[in-house]
Amino acid sequence: MTHHHRSPDTSPSSAVATILPPILGSLMEAFRGFFTAPVWDHVLVLVAGAVLTPGKRTVSAALRIMGLAEASDFALYHHVLSRARWDSRAIARKLLTMILDKKRTPDFHSGRSELALPAR
Repeated sequence: MTHHHRSPDTSPSSAVATILPPILGSLMEAFRGFFTAPVWDHVLVLVAGAVLTPGKRTVSAALRIMGLAEASDFALYHHVLSRARWDSRAIARKLLTMILDKKRTPDFHSGRSELALPAR
């Protein structure tokens, strides 16, 4: 499994944190070690954009829905998928392990969720 050097601060940069829901960082934390520090913020934005984008989920559509269509570093988000070094199979394996572990918990079978969303 390929893990990259982790930055001591795993929280998103202040600029990215202003556009992301706080729970996203918590949910994605298990995948932080698969990406380099410079790529991590871009990954969080792309995941949030992919979740929110209706229809075809492209990098451009994800950035548009996140309000970053005019971002000066727009091309860098495309590089996350085309040039950044990360192992999609290792990430898929981690996700599958997390799903199977969750399925084995008693709360999964009772229909209760351990995930508590913040009150609005």
